[in-house]
Amino acid sequence: MKTKITISVFVALLLAFFVIGVVMPEDEQSAVNENRTLKEMPELTSQTLFSGTFSREFEEYLADNVGMRSKFTAFSSKVNEFKGIKTNFGNIVSVKKDLGAGGESNESSRLLVLGDRIMEIYKDKPESGAAYAAAVNKYADTFSGKANVYSMLIPTQIEFAADIYAKSSDSQKTAIDRIYGAISDDVVKVNAYDVMKENAGDYIYFRTDHHWTQRGAYLAYSKFAEAAGHTPVELSSLKLKTADGFLGFLYNQANDTSLANKPDTIEWFEGDTNYAVKASTMENGKVVEYNSRIYVAPEGTPKYSVFMGGDHSLAEINTDVPNGKTVLVIKDSYANALLPLLTNNYTTVLAVDPRSYYGTVDELVEKYDVDDILIMNYIFTTTFDDFIEKIDTICR
Repeated sequence: MKTKITISVFVALLLAFFVIGVVMPEDEQSAVNENRTLKEMPELTSQTLFSGTFSREFEEYLADNVGMRSKFTAFSSKVNEFKGIKTNFGNIVSVKKDLGAGGESNESSRLLVLGDRIMEIYKDKPESGAAYAAAVNKYADTFSGKANVYSMLIPTQIEFAADIYAKSSDSQKTAIDRIYGAISDDVVKVNAYDVMKENAGDYIYFRTDHHWTQRGAYLAYSKFAEAAGHTPVELSSLKLKTADGFLGFLYNQANDTSLANKPDTIEWFEGDTNYAVKASTMENGKVVEYNSRIYVAPEGTPKYSVFMGGDHSLAEINTDVPNGKTVLVIKDSYANALLPLLTNNYTTVLAVDPRSYYGTVDELVEKYDVDDILIMNYIFTTTFDDFIEKIDTICR
């Protein structure tokens, strides 16, 4: 009798979870809370079925679209607030995934929750940094005599925190100097570190996200523009727009609900340059083209995708700048806040995301007669082996 009751209870629980997880409508609030687009139902074809792509993506779809997901994640957040390592200078939380650039990792990432901000703790990987430098050198060799090659690595905010906090993280300055030292003299190495350090007290990084603000992006843009022989546009000449209520990616990953009432403000600076943006990606083996904008004003809760409408495999921005110059940026999402600023100095701005780009850089350089190639990423990208491999692979 007891066995039958146990089985009945077990079956009832399974049915309850099935109803909550699958039958109930998807929880749209979850997408807002997690600051991302939830996975859509994958297309079922013989190719996706037998390759295993459908089953993998269907699992992700179910995980993302479970009913009451936001309620479950909120409860999980409350529980996980107690899992951090309490210290006298903050709360260190381990996350079993890569943050930021979306690389794959078997190691835990660590976050430092400090007051009203969350910071990624940097772990240096010299071997990966050497591979990153080698990939940059490949661009210099491949496009010697065809295009100028620039490298710019961006530090994150924990590097400029007070010593007691910064010491929880490896030195980004040491890593950048070592990587730049391994990069060929044929590459122009743009020093964004010093100007970020000098202005670290300003609002140049988001408090709840791993990205910089556009004020921070402007500082690095100015250094690149000068290195490439351009005059940077004055920030004061641009029109400031704002959107309040931004809770970034790290907010969700840290599972610290105490920051819910301390959101960031997204600022963007619009100029007078006329432009048109064409973007493309690969879907089901076909290149799909669509239009975008350099700034996408948020409707509702703001996201970092205000800049460029998010990541694109390839983005092409054509402007009315009359100098005929073209720049190609090999980038992670950090560059999204910088790309709009380049429209003040180039007739054409191209941006390639190695994670999803379907072609080769060689084809773009030839097709667009590219003048400058900027390989620009935040410092964590130099520790993501899969990302580095993709930077290397798209250059033949």
